[in-house]
Amino acid sequence: MALIQLDNGQNVLIDINIRAAADNPDDSTYDVAKSLKDRLPRDEKGRLYVDAFLVSHPVPTTSPA
Repeated sequence: MALIQLDNGQNVLIDINIRAAADNPDDSTYDVAKSLKDRLPRDEKGRLYVDAFLVSHPVPTTSPA
């Protein structure tokens, strides 16, 4: 994950991998969700948002057989 904050105040999020293991206090997995919540702005309704989201490696889907 990379969160780029531009000079004009816009935020661009590149890739993300939120893992359930981060919720386990006995696991050292980095808590991506918490980091984003701490760093992202909120809109007038209090919702977190990014201005652009880029996925550099989309997950392949399977076609029905």
